[in-house]
Amino acid sequence: MGTATMPEDAGDGGLFGLDPEKVRLIKSTFASGATPDELKLFLYQISRTGLDPLAKQIYFQKRFNKRRQKSESTIITGIDGYRLVADRTGCYAGNDDPVFDDEEHPRKATVTVYKIIGAMRCPFTASARWDQYYPGDEGGFMWRKMPHLMLGKCAEALALRKAFPAELSGLYIKEEMEQADADAPVRTSAATRGAERAEEEESGPRAAEAAAEPTLYTGTEAQRTMLRQAFERHGLDNRDKHAIAAAMRGKPIASLEDVIASYRAQQGGASEGQQQAAN
Repeated sequence: MGTATMPEDAGDGGLFGLDPEKVRLIKSTFASGATPDELKLFLYQISRTGLDPLAKQIYFQKRFNKRRQKSESTIITGIDGYRLVADRTGCYAGNDDPVFDDEEHPRKATVTVYKIIGAMRCPFTASARWDQYYPGDEGGFMWRKMPHLMLGKCAEALALRKAFPAELSGLYIKEEMEQADADAPVRTSAATRGAERAEEEESGPRAAEAAAEPTLYTGTEAQRTMLRQAFERHGLDNRDKHAIAAAMRGKPIASLEDVIASYRAQQGGASEGQQQAAN
């Protein structure tokens, strides 16, 4: 049995009423790697929402899910695309600015979106929490640089999807999906830990320890953030991070500076001893 392929000619009206030439362009340029069914779903969402991939209002993304160990497709738009879809309904009545639990270090953002139902302006409120969306240190540069903007976008997207489910279901903004590409959580299964140890043994434990980011202190997201900030503040390398993260397990976050000071004192003593031995 042959593999199903996308028809080169979708007929006079194209798929879902889209121009056949535009379908071919989307297939070759904006949905590279999509299966026939994934492409059809993407084209359906384009037709349903009225968003234009050529204007970068909507995207097809194929990524490898590390947790599920398989490739998955996601259809993504920007927050402006969300607002455009809502506005075209004729029922979108704006939204309030995000409200944050902490203006200096926000951990939660809440947004209220308004929709005209009948003759009434009805509120739809949703909240986004930092520990559910922050993608981790590797991919979180913009999150650390502009935490209010990033968290506020996620909260607004949640509220818009709550207010306009028929128009926005199946669509996600980029900021909502960034955490899906982050590394697996700290607490891993025994099978996963065994596989990780096997990989380290193949490449050499010392090389793996020097190259890999440490398994961070298994507290709350806020506590892990404090640990990462301390690493940056003290200019620690990966090996130091591993040692300090290991020393922090089972200890309260309040002891962090003492643990770092103790570690550095030990390292300093070791360095002096090595120098004396060399002399």
